[in-house]
Amino acid sequence: MTTLQLYRMSGLALVIGMVLSTVSAVVSGVVFPDSTDVSAAMNPLNILLSVVGVVGSMLALLGLPGMYARAAREGGLLWLVGVVLIAITGMLFGVFLGLMGALVFPVLASQATDLFSQGPPPAFFALFIIANVANVFGALLMAVPMITRGIYARWCGYVLLAEAALAVVNFVASGPGATSLVSQVLSVISPLPLYLVLGWAGYRLWSIDEAPAVEGATGAVAGSPVHLSA
Repeated sequence: MTTLQLYRMSGLALVIGMVLSTVSAVVSGVVFPDSTDVSAAMNPLNILLSVVGVVGSMLALLGLPGMYARAAREGGLLWLVGVVLIAITGMLFGVFLGLMGALVFPVLASQATDLFSQGPPPAFFALFIIANVANVFGALLMAVPMITRGIYARWCGYVLLAEAALAVVNFVASGPGATSLVSQVLSVISPLPLYLVLGWAGYRLWSIDEAPAVEGATGAVAGSPVHLSA
């Protein structure tokens, strides 16, 4: 498999992953807004949406290395750390909590209804903090080289700044188990800017027509500058 094919596969994984993640987040947030609702936790559609979100997150995680590598030279250390933090966010929010929603919460809701209705345990608050910190700083660190170096598209950097701000507001308003209308709306919309940026980056990777050149025997990527801007 050529380098170009790997880039395109990474882009396709990001595009499909972000479409699935968006569907999962929006539909579950609208149809099942209360995370402590016992009937919602056991609803087959809600379980299916959790599985869809997990698959989407895993596809995105598979595509992130290609997204990083395509702009590694221009992005530098900020780009690397930002992508790693976003990957951690995906593993915690997308994969771990998604699997909990698909495998653990339905069983807990059916066999320990009172316990489930009390909301998430205190340990989840630590997970919630770690994932949100990774989300905010990951988005900020990715936004800087996008804006200053034109990686993928400068508007993506500004969208990531908005996503970081929404993540902070959502953290303050929602917590790991808040059920107010404001927190429910924020929970739905706050990840969408990130999904948009990753999906756009995936599309740009998917549509490239040449891979970076390889420099010397070390295999270091040389190639022409990688702006990939719109």
